[in-house]
Amino acid sequence: ATSGYGRSQVIALYRSCRRAMLRIPDPGQRQMYDTHLKTSFRAKRHLFPESREAVLAIDDAREQLDRMNYYHSIREEKEREQQQQLDPSSKQNNKLLPSESAASTPQKSSSSEVCADADDIKNEIVQNWLKEAL
Repeated sequence: ATSGYGRSQVIALYRSCRRAMLRIPDPGQRQMYDTHLKTSFRAKRHLFPESREAVLAIDDAREQLDRMNYYHSIREEKEREQQQQLDPSSKQNNKLLPSESAASTPQKSSSSEVCADADDIKNEIVQNWLKEAL
């Protein structure tokens, strides 16, 4: 039998997605991802928690959130390295960059992302954002 996800787990997943979205530095990309996030969650809210489709959507979303957090970590590390090159005397490794503020601190999420509907769109958003960021 398939085990479903409770409402609180889905809400935690959505919040994790929002935190990841807030870490996107480009306002246009952030807005596009925000719209996609809301649309994706709303499109799946009719699913029964125990349904195979709901479980697959949540599992896919978790994978996507993990991927997004990974991309953020790469970008933030590169920003730290660039900052260190500009000012080698500073101890940037111990300082947070503006994109790492408390509201956007990376969370290891057990709930990853129900933005599962349109993988191509999400991947394109992330890829475009990465091209611009890196």
